[in-house]
Amino acid sequence: KTLRLSKNNNLTEIPEVVSKLTCLKTLRLSKNRIQFLPENCLSITLEVLDLSYNKLEGLPASIGDLVNLRDLYLSNNDIKFLPNSMREMKSLQMIDLQQNPSLPASLQQVRRGEAETKQLLEEIANEFSGRLTKGAE
Repeated sequence: KTLRLSKNNNLTEIPEVVSKLTCLKTLRLSKNRIQFLPENCLSITLEVLDLSYNKLEGLPASIGDLVNLRDLYLSNNDIKFLPNSMREMKSLQMIDLQQNPSLPASLQQVRRGEAETKQLLEEIANEFSGRLTKGAE
């Protein structure tokens, strides 16, 4: 149920097999060199996703398909854009966007709880709506 590939420092992409792990609930990929996530590279069964301390510049629109995701760790990356599809993540209870210098300061926070997380997802949608950016389609 849990796959830990953290602190590897050699991963530059998510192994293709990860999307086929249908029982996977927790995926920890922090402290690697992952720069981007391909569309549909994650199992929709995920509840916890840790991509902190990587080199991510954004997330694919398919991230919104992770309807069971509760905790999303994205701190210490270089995220420049976030897809509007994130507002579909109804189960999200915690999101960490700290230390992403390209994001507006208002988004670089940790939000916990349904109300705070929902508010941040709306702020993300408002901030990035109408923008055509790589990977945000």
